[in-house]
Amino acid sequence: MQENLEIERRFFIDEQAPKNWQKCLSKSKIMQFYIDSSQIHLADEMIYYGSIELAHADEKSRLISTFENWTARIRYKDETTILTLKGKRRKSTAMELEWLIERAKGEEIYVLDDFPFVEKTRYEWQGEDEILWEIDEFEGELAGLVIAEVELPSEDYTVQIPSWIGREITGEGSWSNASLARTLKHQRN
Repeated sequence: MQENLEIERRFFIDEQAPKNWQKCLSKSKIMQFYIDSSQIHLADEMIYYGSIELAHADEKSRLISTFENWTARIRYKDETTILTLKGKRRKSTAMELEWLIERAKGEEIYVLDDFPFVEKTRYEWQGEDEILWEIDEFEGELAGLVIAEVELPSEDYTVQIPSWIGREITGEGSWSNASLARTLKHQRN
């Protein structure tokens, strides 16, 4: 897989099929909220959100200025906190940059605004072809929605599709986590 590129296919789960994906390698609680990417900048070898210092700049940090419209999020996954910037998706591929940050920094940003967010349980399931699938079972207002995604080394990589997979939604932006979060926020307001 090329560095800083995410190549993934996404699918609905067949609701009629057995939930074999729940027999998994691991499971995590995730809450992720979407922040204003225009507030992210580099200064003095640091990455900032507004005036909040988030992480030390690294080699990939120079890519921050290559896009104007990143989708920016902070994800709490169990005890880990991750800042992610994603570029516009083309087919199944998007530029993706990630940094571990302190949970306190994420919380400092979270209280600044009523950010769009999603909550979910993520199951990591390994297929017979050794490819790792991530199955997100959404919670709260999205309860009942289950989406599977698989990261691949290239767009033309052939993956073995499990029997419990339903319709493919790769490239359908309205089903992205960011779009779902923004739709929920709009409905709440």
